[in-house]
Formats: sequence, structure tokens, C-alpha cells
Amino acid sequence: MCTPDTLLISIGFSFFDSHISARITEGLSANPSASVFAFQFKKLADEAAACDIASKQPNFSIYARDAAMINGVSGAWQLPSELPHKDWGPIRATYWGKFDAANPQHFLLGAIEHFASFFASSRTTQMFSPASAVDPATSSASPVAL
Repeated sequence: MCTPDTLLISIGFSFFDSHISARITEGLSANPSASVFAFQFKKLADEAAACDIASKQPNFSIYARDAAMINGVSGAWQLPSELPHKDWGPIRATYWGKFDAANPQHFLLGAIEHFASFFASSRTTQMFSPASAVDPATSSASPVAL
């Protein structure tokens, strides 16, 4: 956490282990260019220890199944009504869906198997043209947010 621009990714850690959380908090305080991305399995309201840290450390972000807390501000996930591109559906299915039929759709990357699958599926054999080779007259590129 002392190295500039360090990123610590946590998946499913509760942050209730105070001796570990204290070291992370100290590192973030001492190095504002470091960041923690905490991918949590539960709903944001059920992640009290992580939320406590995130409310005090702007470089600590939580991504929970129903909401996120970024820069100390929490908010529910919102999906665009239309997909930004025709190929976006399979991509979104890797991080947004259901664990079972009884529950609503939600952010999936707090579960290690979905997190691993998301990154494994980011490897593709499909060839993409470099941005400089895209014809602006036929391209409808736009920024995409999770």
C-alpha cells in the first residue's frame, strides 16, 4: 500500500478483521494515490465494516450486489434502458444477473466464481479494429458505464 498508484482488489472479504482493516486504512491514509476496490457478495447495507472504511477513505470503493459506494457516496445500480452496442448483452450478463430464480437481478462480481469468469471471458478471439481505423461516419461509439 506504500507504492504509488497501488490497487488492492478484494473479493468477499468482510473487513471485520480489525487488524487487517487497520493496516489497509493506514496504507490508504498514508498513500492517497493507492486504492481499494472491494467486491462484496452481500447487499451494501449488510457490509457495515467495509462501509465504515469507505465513508472515511475516499480511495476505498465498494461494489455490492445492490449498490456501490465510491468516494464516500453510495448509490443503487442503474442500468441503461438500451444497451450501448448490440454486443453488450453477453458482456453485461457476465456481471449482472441472478444467482437463482427467486431473487432479482443484481451485480454479480462479489461472488468469486462470477469475478473469475468475468475476467476469463474478457479474452476474446474476435478481432477489433484499432480506434484510429474506425470510420467515424459509420461508427456509433459512445462511452459505456457499468
